[in-house]
Amino acid sequence: MVQIAAYCRISVDEELDRENTSIENQRAIIADFVARKYPDAALDFYEDRDRSGYTFEQREGYMKLRPQLMSGG
Repeated sequence: MVQIAAYCRISVDEELDRENTSIENQRAIIADFVARKYPDAALDFYEDRDRSGYTFEQREGYMKLRPQLMSGG
């Protein structure tokens, strides 16, 4: 089974276009794409809501995903 990790983020600075960049909208777009292209894949979401994009260390969701990225798993 293919394992897919998806990362969603919305910054505290993106209040102007919140409807098009919301975490929920990002998740829906990614889930739809994965369902069409990889219907048997397991999809895990990682997210950071209202986190600055200045450094990755401030993004808890990304920091949970990072070890898997680095290990290839």
